[in-house]
This record gives sequence, structure tokens and C-alpha cells, in this order.
Amino acid sequence: YYDGAKQNWTPYMEMWNSNFNSLTCKHESGAFLPRMYFYSSANLGDFYVGQGWDILYTWGQQTVASMNIDGGCKSMVQMSSQNGSGIDYNATSGAAISINGALLTNINTTGGATFNATNSFDVSGNTGVTFGSFTSTDFYWIGGTGNWSDTANWASTSGGSPTGCIPQGFDNVTFDANSFSANNQRVTLDVNANTGNMTWTTGVVGNPELYGNKEVNVRGALNVDGTMEWYQ
Repeated sequence: YYDGAKQNWTPYMEMWNSNFNSLTCKHESGAFLPRMYFYSSANLGDFYVGQGWDILYTWGQQTVASMNIDGGCKSMVQMSSQNGSGIDYNATSGAAISINGALLTNINTTGGATFNATNSFDVSGNTGVTFGSFTSTDFYWIGGTGNWSDTANWASTSGGSPTGCIPQGFDNVTFDANSFSANNQRVTLDVNANTGNMTWTTGVVGNPELYGNKEVNVRGALNVDGTMEWYQ
């Protein structure tokens, strides 16, 4: 069990020839997201990964009795192989496999289990994983200056109450007349941002800033009708 919550640096773990009855990885809060490296084959038993984790593989086969990947609504799980031929996940037929809110790259599946992924992205190189549809949600920025990762800055309606979540995947993001209350307020990209459509409406006032050197992945349309500045 490892909980990467409340760190002020990027925590990471390295795994070599690992064997577990169960492995649980959680991250409850904080902008510094935990990372785990697998450098060899491993038996993971009942494998659970919660929101925000970045799982990286170099080579080997990962055997699981069950797997629950749950990206939640604050930060998607990233699972990728640094090996060009991909990494194998082995689970026998009938094993309980649940993948929700994940970015998958070069993941192969073996053993006969069914791997279905919901609200997840087939980034590239995956085999044996069935990707379902992505449910989009509308998010509106509220509260003026703040961090992208702060759930207090996101509402489901213009000027509404915080949702307790941040935009993910194909969620649509809007900045409008109710987003800012003073000049030069700043939206800080403290984490990588993932959206569907991003819209800055004509109602945006005060010349707000989108600031930070993190990635901004707009998978839909970027519409800037209001006045704003983007710094990286």
C-alpha cells in the first residue's frame, strides 16, 4: 500500500522482481503526482491504482489477479510502456478488470480476461483493450485567481458552486463573465490540463492570464473571443 498524498515533490517508487498479494496506490491531494517504475516482470495480485498516478514500464509481464484503475474526476491515471514493443498485462479469463479514467500507451493484454476501458484514452500502441465512449461534462471557471488543479475553481454552471472535480479528457471548459472579478487575475497551470473544447467568451473582462509550463491538451476546439493572455 502506498499513499502519495500531500507531497511537495514528485514521489516515486521503483519495482524490481516484485510479488504482491495486493498492491494499492492512492493519491488523495496535491499537485505533485506520484510515479511508479517497473523494471521487470511482476506479480501484482489485486492491483488498485487511484487518481493521479503515473505508471511506467520498461519491460516484462505484469500478472494480476484483478485490476481496478480508477482515475476519478481530479486526475487521470497514466499507464505507459517505455518499451517500443509494449508491456503485457496477464489476467486469466473471468478476472475482475475495471479501467476508468486512464491514459493508456503501449499496453498489451494476455491470459483471456476482458479489458474494457471507460472514459479513457487510447493514446497509441494498445492491443486487447476495448475503449468505450467518453462522457463529457461542462466546467466553468469561477473564483478569479487560482490553480487549475483546485476543485474550488470549477463549477458545472456559470458562476455556480464548486463541483469537487476538475476537467478531464473531453470535458468542455468555459471562461466567461463570472470567471474573474478584477484585472489581471491568473489561472495557473500547476498540472497538465486535458479538455474537450476550451472557450474564452466575449464576457471575459480584466485581461486574465493563463500561466504555466504544463501541457494543455485541447482535444476539441479552442475558441478565444474574449481578451486574455497565455504565458508559458
